[in-house]
Amino acid sequence: MEVRAPFARTWIDLPCCDRILEVQVSGQDAVAALGGLA
Repeated sequence: MEVRAPFARTWIDLPCCDRILEVQVSGQDAVAALGGLA
């Protein structure tokens, strides 16, 4: 559940649909991206 909260915010912040697909395909990458952006 904790991963879902930031995960949903990730695609909400990203306006690019392509990025949303990439994030959904690789959950681990999304977490890494969030850590780099934070």
